[in-house]
Amino acid sequence: MQTETTPPAVTKSTGVNGQSTPYDILPYPMLTFAQTHIGKLGAIARLFGVPAKNPENARVLELACAQGANLMAMAQCYPDAEFVGVDLSRRQITEGENILGLTGIKNVRLIADNLAQVGPDYGKFDFIIAHGLYSWVPDEVQDAILRICRENLAPQGVAYVSYNCLPGWRFRGALRDMMIMHTRNFPDINQKVQQSRALLKFLAEACDENTAYGKHLRGELELFSRCDDSYIAHEFLEDENRPLYFVDFLAQAAKHDLQYLGEAELSTMLTENLPPQAAETLRKLKLPQVDVEQYMDFIRNRMFRSTLLVHKEVPINRNIDPSLVEQFYISPLVELSNPDAPPSEDAIYKYPAGGEIRLTEPFGKSLLRSIWEQGYHAVSCREVIEKALDAAPLPEGITRETLRSQLQTALVSWAFRKIVDFYTAPLNYRKASSQLPEALPFTRWQAHTSQRLTNQRGEMIPSDPFANKLVQLCDGTHDSTALQLKLSSAAEAREFTINENDKPIEDPIRLRETVSILLQNTLPRLYRLGFMCLSPS
Repeated sequence: MQTETTPPAVTKSTGVNGQSTPYDILPYPMLTFAQTHIGKLGAIARLFGVPAKNPENARVLELACAQGANLMAMAQCYPDAEFVGVDLSRRQITEGENILGLTGIKNVRLIADNLAQVGPDYGKFDFIIAHGLYSWVPDEVQDAILRICRENLAPQGVAYVSYNCLPGWRFRGALRDMMIMHTRNFPDINQKVQQSRALLKFLAEACDENTAYGKHLRGELELFSRCDDSYIAHEFLEDENRPLYFVDFLAQAAKHDLQYLGEAELSTMLTENLPPQAAETLRKLKLPQVDVEQYMDFIRNRMFRSTLLVHKEVPINRNIDPSLVEQFYISPLVELSNPDAPPSEDAIYKYPAGGEIRLTEPFGKSLLRSIWEQGYHAVSCREVIEKALDAAPLPEGITRETLRSQLQTALVSWAFRKIVDFYTAPLNYRKASSQLPEALPFTRWQAHTSQRLTNQRGEMIPSDPFANKLVQLCDGTHDSTALQLKLSSAAEAREFTINENDKPIEDPIRLRETVSILLQNTLPRLYRLGFMCLSPS
């Protein structure tokens, strides 16, 4: 693998300069972030006319990478790309280096260093990721982040910077103030976290649930119930947490000769996703994109952004050419709820967070069906368009090229409506044999320690003990017969429990029969969700 430069190594024993950080004391869990996937970021850039690098041979830098899980999830799928992670916490970097050794991922390098030390010797990167960092550091570190995005970003590179934004975080900031005040006399961070949980529970129960404030507190309590202690510690109890308005962030970026490209979540950029009256008012005002988005933040009470930046001299074209989609790969974000419906009926797709869409037009139905049938993998847009064009006779008076253009436009619209995601390269980690199932290396390691597994899109999806054990065993050396034997042995040894009628199955024969059924159902699901390597097509 060719690299432009090799970043310097830092080998301090704990933190940088021998000092512990809050993340050494209470590190983050191993997290991945689908919105930072470089194939997805590159596709957004290309939609707006910026020729971002193909992820298969890109250089990627992540600032505040923790243990490097986010990089590992991408690196395993792009073995010829180079990934570099920097973090102040020596403990987290050491944990990440150990995981790299266990997974066999070779193209990630993790460095314990202060961001202020990242300079020209690190080289140029096609993608720079700073997730969950900018709002949580003092002015001089914010300045260093944007300096790195300017100095270390390749000419056509894309920088991702996420931050807490206003006005939405104003409400959460008040809760943070209460927590800090309540816990000021507790010296231990773990005590502070538990006291913060107790305070929020007390407030939510004490306030009238029918008031706006009471509803807000109950919403935050529900959020806390799903959060790891480290999230509460670092999101609410750190010394620094400074949200800012979108336009103020862009003003800071402009000081470093960086300009706004877009958002990692395209749907947030579109006025059509607002209530109709609000969308119509913003259209009539004919404001620049930046101003439109600031007003949309006001309407949505937005509290978090994932903003993409490029060099100020890079031309941006916001008049999207739909034909660009044929160079992309595409993956579905919705699930078909009536796959067995006859062709004459509407196709109904469900969003994960709730809500549905209905498709009636036959070519559109065929197009999205072809994408959905491939599972969470990314397939060629050109191929699914060709398949849709062949699905039915052309309507009278419509040429094939006219219909092709309509389907291209539909795909762009679907991307902005969170129906599909575009990528600039396939997601599929490929292997030689289809008879010996093999899970992704990082996902296979994850299955030993986590109840959520990361797929090829970088999503963390809830799992179960049986699926976890199966993923652990899918190392490319066992066929289906061997997998069934090993799973049966693990079940008999009570490594996991299989229930029937709410009771654990005790009979060995029944247990083996049930394992066989579960294996037949679970393995295809693991392929569909994107946890497995694929055989070459």
